Amino acid sequence: MKSRAISVRLTVLRGVVFTFLFLVSSVFAGAREALPTLRCVDPGIPAAPAPVTGRVIDAHGQPLENARVTLYQTALGGMASLPKVTTVQEVVTGADGRYCLTPAQDAGCDLTRFVIVRKEGLAWGWVTWLLPASPGSDIVLGPPTELAGDVVDENGRPLAGADVHIAVAVMGEVKNRRILAAPGLLSARTDEHGHFVFPNLPGDATVEFLVRRPGQVAFSTLAQAVFCDSSPASFTRLLCGEACGRFAPGQAGIKLVLPRAASIRGVVIETTSGKPVRGVRVASRTDRVKDGFLPPDPVTTADDGVFHLDGLAPGRHMVHLATTRGQVAEWAGDPVPVDLQPEEMKTGVRLEVAKGGILEALVKEAGGKPVAKAIVRMSHAQRDTSFHGTTDENGLARVRVPTGPYRVFLPIQPGYALQCREERVTIGEDETQRIEFVLRVKPMVSGTVRDEAGHPLAGAAIQVTSLVDGKVTTDADGKFTVSWDPGFARPADGTCVLIARDLVRNLVEMVDVNDQTKNLDLTLKTGAVLAGTVLDAQGQPLPGARLSVMLRSSDPGIPLGFFIAETATGAEGTFELKALPPGRPYYLSAMATGYGLQTLSIEASHVNDHRRDVGPLRLSPANLSISGRVVDSQGQPVAGATVCTDDGDDIQADAEGRFVLNGVAAGPVLLLASTRRPSFMLGSLVADGGATGVVIVVSSK
Repeated sequence: MKSRAISVRLTVLRGVVFTFLFLVSSVFAGAREALPTLRCVDPGIPAAPAPVTGRVIDAHGQPLENARVTLYQTALGGMASLPKVTTVQEVVTGADGRYCLTPAQDAGCDLTRFVIVRKEGLAWGWVTWLLPASPGSDIVLGPPTELAGDVVDENGRPLAGADVHIAVAVMGEVKNRRILAAPGLLSARTDEHGHFVFPNLPGDATVEFLVRRPGQVAFSTLAQAVFCDSSPASFTRLLCGEACGRFAPGQAGIKLVLPRAASIRGVVIETTSGKPVRGVRVASRTDRVKDGFLPPDPVTTADDGVFHLDGLAPGRHMVHLATTRGQVAEWAGDPVPVDLQPEEMKTGVRLEVAKGGILEALVKEAGGKPVAKAIVRMSHAQRDTSFHGTTDENGLARVRVPTGPYRVFLPIQPGYALQCREERVTIGEDETQRIEFVLRVKPMVSGTVRDEAGHPLAGAAIQVTSLVDGKVTTDADGKFTVSWDPGFARPADGTCVLIARDLVRNLVEMVDVNDQTKNLDLTLKTGAVLAGTVLDAQGQPLPGARLSVMLRSSDPGIPLGFFIAETATGAEGTFELKALPPGRPYYLSAMATGYGLQTLSIEASHVNDHRRDVGPLRLSPANLSISGRVVDSQGQPVAGATVCTDDGDDIQADAEGRFVLNGVAAGPVLLLASTRRPSFMLGSLVADGGATGVVIVVSSK
């Protein structure tokens, strides 16, 4: 059973990590420019904003009068700066608790809209949405709960005057999850003891923080969570909008650490003449983002070409020219590496620039329609240097780059299929080269979901078996519209599977969908239920263990499965996963903090339309370590490679490729190593917990 589980985990992990690294390298490399673009609307969805309507009620469903309901819109700022929040409209509820708000016309792709509700003596409530449609939601206000903690320096000394912002707040069950991202509105300042308090949060909320203080490095627990947690289950939940924050009201011992900042003083010089260059923007890029440390926003050079970068974390930085969205840079230059010690001020840094050449990317659909605001990323084929741009309304992106050979990756844009494809081009001095890309519009299917009596089902979960998009819920009339990415479909015919589930009634239906599927009328039937118990090695129940079920593909051409459900064990270690399609094969995984992962392969013949007990799942303690080296195909050590297991945190290998991975369980453990710079490489190995001297070979194939 263990060898088969390892094979399952290897297949799943490799597929998810390939997708994860593609998205991270393509999107987060241009975080300032790319993240707002990811909020754009899919093609074919009307852009006109609908009125925002609903009710404000208490925990018993009774309407609340005199509640302040405020509609905001937020434009994303830099990585460490706060977003720009604009108040659009505010109303006060009447006796029926109802509100109606009107969003600004044509809010644009860079904006997120959200509603916050406040009433004296109660916790805040909110609803956020990305598409230009009314959430149509009741907002429940309950008793306020206090969230408190402390901000300290690296030596544990309290830091007064630190601004603590709630970067993201999440509340509600998975299918009714409400996410609020509005740092600057939800904020507190530490007192002389470094203590902060948020007094009006809902008791079921979870949050991530952004903390800033002059002279310290800006710290984001959200960035830390995004870049450090690479386990497949956690990443999939994050990608699907199902992840929760790691901090909660009433949680004890919250301590946020801000190290003292380092700084860089330098000058920008024109390569051939040696003259200083004024008015160009300079920024710093660092891998410390995975530790939660954010780089400062770009600065502009003075008349003498001098720049000052403050608020930098210790470690290696790449000082580079910053681009301005929608503009072609006047200069191009290779980044300059700078190593910083804590609190060090590094001087004498020279960033040399030249005119270079222009790389143009024309992006369109198959019918010739231009694709605006697509992200185009390119990397130097011989150096660790990358650049990005965004297409205009004509589908054209123009990026100034230093001379040399480049790999240009297929652009990404919401509403279009992801593809891991690239083109090669060489740019000469004062030369312009153009590459054309054709993007495939993601298919969209609509339909109605009914029970066996023919009645429409509201709130049914609709999921298409794709790692990207493909997840909505039905409205009050049982209707839905969902898009999905055929790039993760069956290679032969582009077919995916659509699953409709009603967890309350244990109803489910599953059908194939492809590019030609436009309308569906689904009647849900009784689903399968997988139940069992999670125990520790001594046979004691493990409450709070996490269970996830993955639908295995019956197509041998698709070894990767898709997560469709998850739950957690109760006080007695028991669990129940409902509304699963009968007669289908699954992977069932159990994991818990401090324990190893166990995965069961469940055959289709064992899953029918009633409850099946899969028996106890025993988890071994994760109290061992594995050590070794990461090397390339020539046996040379790979410095800084990321090494992880499928159920644990990741670590980085040192300069000699050596690593020690703690917190693993006894028995076979799947290890995966990867690099993103200067090129993407991946390798895997199965080793036993406690092993030493293991060697993981990575390659680009």
